[in-house]
Amino acid sequence: MHCHALDNGQKIQVSILFNNEELREHKVANRFYEWFRSWFYGRIIDIETIFVVLKGDNNPELFDFPFIYSAENSIEQDSIHVDRYGITIKYFFGNLRHPIIFINTSNHAMGEHDTNHRLWKWEYIAWQMDSPIEFGEKSREEIDNSFKPKLRFW
Repeated sequence: MHCHALDNGQKIQVSILFNNEELREHKVANRFYEWFRSWFYGRIIDIETIFVVLKGDNNPELFDFPFIYSAENSIEQDSIHVDRYGITIKYFFGNLRHPIIFINTSNHAMGEHDTNHRLWKWEYIAWQMDSPIEFGEKSREEIDNSFKPKLRFW
């Protein structure tokens, strides 16, 4: 997970690198999709980026979900790519400085609320010493540039 400050610290770009993305709704295409990602992006891991907008007292207030908002879709959907901006943060962990997002679909589309009420949740707390999260401060551009696609169309 990388948190990169933008707009003089008033917006945080949060990029999450997932080990993989497994298609559920279109599982017959999963192997091809993995091959495509390795050639086109130079990686199998999935990277998703959201933004946290801070208010005057530097507390998180809004989420921006460019091309990755889950809406009401659940874990079975895997081709959700919806833009949504200015979504009020509903849930916080501990205090108003730690907003909670929900990764709701199998293609890692996210939202401010949970659409999979019956599924057990993993809570990743980045500042815990014994955590599966590695924290960094790279921008999405820096992350993307660290991978070398095998095919280039540009």
